[in-house]
Amino acid sequence: MLSTPLQVSIFLSGKNQESNDYRKAFVDAFQGGGSGYLAGAPDTGVPVREFLKTPPEPPAVMLASALHTLNIVLVSRDILNDTSMVEWLSRLADYISTLNQQSPETQGLLVLDLDGSLDKFFQMSSSDSWPQSLASESLGEQAVRPVIASLIAIHLALQIVSSGAKMGGKIIFFVSHAKLDGQPFADALSRLIMELPGFAKFYDAQDIPIGSNWREVLEEGVRDSIMIVLRSTNYELRPWCRQEILWAEEYSTPYIVVDLRHSLIEPSSQFNFDRAPTIRVPDGNLYRVVFIALREGLKARMHSRLVEDLFRQNILSRSHTKILPRLPTMLSIKVACADTEQGTQTTIVYPDPQLHKAERLAANAFATSYSGELRLTTPETLMVGGLE
Repeated sequence: MLSTPLQVSIFLSGKNQESNDYRKAFVDAFQGGGSGYLAGAPDTGVPVREFLKTPPEPPAVMLASALHTLNIVLVSRDILNDTSMVEWLSRLADYISTLNQQSPETQGLLVLDLDGSLDKFFQMSSSDSWPQSLASESLGEQAVRPVIASLIAIHLALQIVSSGAKMGGKIIFFVSHAKLDGQPFADALSRLIMELPGFAKFYDAQDIPIGSNWREVLEEGVRDSIMIVLRSTNYELRPWCRQEILWAEEYSTPYIVVDLRHSLIEPSSQFNFDRAPTIRVPDGNLYRVVFIALREGLKARMHSRLVEDLFRQNILSRSHTKILPRLPTMLSIKVACADTEQGTQTTIVYPDPQLHKAERLAANAFATSYSGELRLTTPETLMVGGLE
């Protein structure tokens, strides 16, 4: 049975409108649908549980049901009236602190103060292990506070899953754009990202040190990031933009496409942009861009974390496995095969669902042209019957 890479638990008390707004924003962020700023995204597959009263099982049992858990505590006056819930959450904070000392940042705890009740909450709590909390009033205009809180939650989830997958917790956005007509949008997006609490610094060409090998630095930036492609009219005409897309395909980098074009008729593309989510922002909603980019990064790293757990269960051999965090392309298969020793049985694991049958046959034929011992598969395929 496959492990659950990530689950989200939301703790609140009472049904006041403010608590409900935040609760709904968190659910929509991970499970999709919804309305407003974060509307329209599909489900990430992350289970979300909501608790309006003390959970029936102890913290250790709850956290054991997934490899990682993001716990979100919404502190309000209502929760102060539930001493049982406060005590249970205190035990949760202590247990998470103990686990994270053994294996850093594998469990997450986000505490959000909705109405200034946090000091009283801490006074009632028996734990000294609470992480730094957020005050809702620090998240900007009231209308967008639940949105920003949701972005922070996804970012934290991405960090803890990345830590478990031995990929490091730092998250970098690489914004690929043509300066001729994409620079204003890139600048606005940069400002938004840098203003979000806890987010890593926005990556741009201005961060490349003087004297560095420009090509090497850009290639590393694409390989190690979540890429945001600003597809303006001039984007595919620029050699460096085309190169960045090719690198993203080669390294199976998670990326999204922001379509900034306005013409009624657009020429065909040499790139397969249909494999990445495409976003339009006619309403100027830049939160949507960050939101979808984070989700793509989260899905890619949940896949990597799942494969890491298959190593732990001895279902796969770490030394004989290649991980592709996105659906494979011929370029990504070629790179995955390039350093494979001839005659060594190697498995290339990409995310579910499987490719369509014709694509699977072509991909496997291409892989075996490098070595007859190379095969492509997905985690679910491995669990139900082995290789494709």
